Amino acid sequence: MFSVSGLGGGIVIIPVYIALGISVPVAAAAGLLMNIIALTLVSAHNSSHRIVRWKLGTAFLVPALVMTPLGEIASTHVEREFVVLIFIALLIYAFFHVIQKRKATHKERLTGTNSLLIAVPVGLIAGFLSGLTGIGGGLIVLPVLTFMEDDYKKIAGTTAYVALFISVASFISHAGSVLLFSLPIWIVIVAGSTAGGLLGSYLLHILKSTRVSQFTGSVILIITGILIYALI
Repeated sequence: MFSVSGLGGGIVIIPVYIALGISVPVAAAAGLLMNIIALTLVSAHNSSHRIVRWKLGTAFLVPALVMTPLGEIASTHVEREFVVLIFIALLIYAFFHVIQKRKATHKERLTGTNSLLIAVPVGLIAGFLSGLTGIGGGLIVLPVLTFMEDDYKKIAGTTAYVALFISVASFISHAGSVLLFSLPIWIVIVAGSTAGGLLGSYLLHILKSTRVSQFTGSVILIITGILIYALI
């Protein structure tokens, strides 16, 4: 379900693992590794179907990769609860924008050069917050892409491309925590992300764009609920 929207399973796995009592470093490493496996499969399929806007995605990605290490450094000084509140506010905004886009009168306001100019600062924010939380940058990029593209398949495909490489950059600093994985965690990550990534890439290409938008809205609501639960 999360692969259909291009976000990857780490967004849900990390707060759930933390809520279950698993340490934050192990939860972050598990979520990022799940993202890498699932989004690699999804992005390969998306590329063959030509639904990735490479130029626009790269405009988000390059500044994000620059800021990811700084976010990791700041993670020792910033309260994670504060960052989660930011995510919740962004998700609520994104959900209402997804609904707004379904109206026939809705018009995109960011196109051409304007979209690239906006992508750079958003990429900086996405990279910083990804390094700060380990959740990945797709959560930041997705709602902004809805201002730039009407086809939800291209939104999901471009989000997956950006989130994949941000996850790789973030995982490097968490790689040591992989040694702490227990066998059940390995089974969940490898089996779940592989099966989910394959199923998600298949569904993305048989569903209509409107159905993908409904998946996206559902994913946003689920993530919001999980993050609120993690705060409580």
